[in-house]
Amino acid sequence: MPKKLNYRRVKLNWLRLTAEGFLILLAGLTFASASAIKSDAMMMNARDFSWLPICGIILSSLGVLACLDALFSKEPGDFVQKLHTGIFDTVVGVLIIMGVSLTPDRLCSLIAGFLLIRGITRLAMAYTLDYRNIILTLLSGLVPISLGAMVYLGWPSSDGWFLSLCLSLEIATRGFAMMVFGLWIKNRHEVEIAG
Repeated sequence: MPKKLNYRRVKLNWLRLTAEGFLILLAGLTFASASAIKSDAMMMNARDFSWLPICGIILSSLGVLACLDALFSKEPGDFVQKLHTGIFDTVVGVLIIMGVSLTPDRLCSLIAGFLLIRGITRLAMAYTLDYRNIILTLLSGLVPISLGAMVYLGWPSSDGWFLSLCLSLEIATRGFAMMVFGLWIKNRHEVEIAG
């Protein structure tokens, strides 16, 4: 993995990325609140899973969108990275949806691994890119890692509401990271024009 990424290689529409990040952040915060407030909700006839099936649907949808975004990538590295991310999110989302026939604690290892991998990926991105607000990106990587460790340890709970809360917070963190990345692209573009 290269130490620094050349900005010329990153040709994204910052406004689309920021708006998409805001919508993902909003969805994540909405379902995190719902998981905490209405923890006994029953989705898809699955008792004790709270909002977990909805989180699986959101993850699958984000994965499919990342795969579609990969098809329009102009750089081979971007294509591979987006495709891997999309496939990973889609598979984990489908496994969560299909796992609602089990007990919530059977999904703990899957969700803990997912959260740890997503957090480590964000930390690697913070290291690779020359972010001005690297603290925000590091924070968006440390949150899923912390949540993944909590899920793995079963602390404070391994119930469906807590798993749903952790996944919703990861979705919100993803949206936040996308917004920060979009604003970083805008800032780099303005610096490039001025300089």
